[in-house]
Amino acid sequence: KLPMTRPMPDWFLRRTPDNHLLLDFYNINGIYRVVVLEEQNQLRIEHIRNSTWLFLEDIHAATLGDRNAPGLIRVWAIWNEVAMWALLWFCATDAYLWLATRPRFAFAWAGLLAGSAALAMLWRWFR
Repeated sequence: KLPMTRPMPDWFLRRTPDNHLLLDFYNINGIYRVVVLEEQNQLRIEHIRNSTWLFLEDIHAATLGDRNAPGLIRVWAIWNEVAMWALLWFCATDAYLWLATRPRFAFAWAGLLAGSAALAMLWRWFR
């Protein structure tokens, strides 16, 4: 029952060079590496922590489609899902408000063109 870990698939089991069973349990904070020392009937557990940037990358990759995720991660995934839909809704309503109130405002056209160009460049860059 290591905190925030997912079940390990059977195909992920492997052995160390000393022929000890090695289990890596991944979570958003890093890896719990468990080495089963069969001769001594002991477990050696190491906690390898993620960097802050890797933690942020992992936590923002949480989705509702991950059925094996722990409860707290699923709550975060719901929060992210709501935030993404809210952002899309804000963009859609903002476009409507802009078209309804500022169609002849030159600064609004400049902002629209600059924002569209920035979006196109970022899309091209990260694609």
